Amino acid sequence: RWVLLGTRDKEFRDKEFRVRGFYKFVVLGEMEKRNTLNMPQMRAIYKHMTHQ
Repeated sequence: RWVLLGTRDKEFRDKEFRVRGFYKFVVLGEMEKRNTLNMPQMRAIYKHMTHQ
């Protein structure tokens, strides 16, 4: 399910995200499965993980 979670939003399909996307998808997916991550939080984590 976390693969669809990422690919449904074009923000998660950009080149920079795909390069190191596997780890990010796993982390976002685990949070999403535990219902601890809404969309604004997801975007913040996405930005943090791509710019660390």
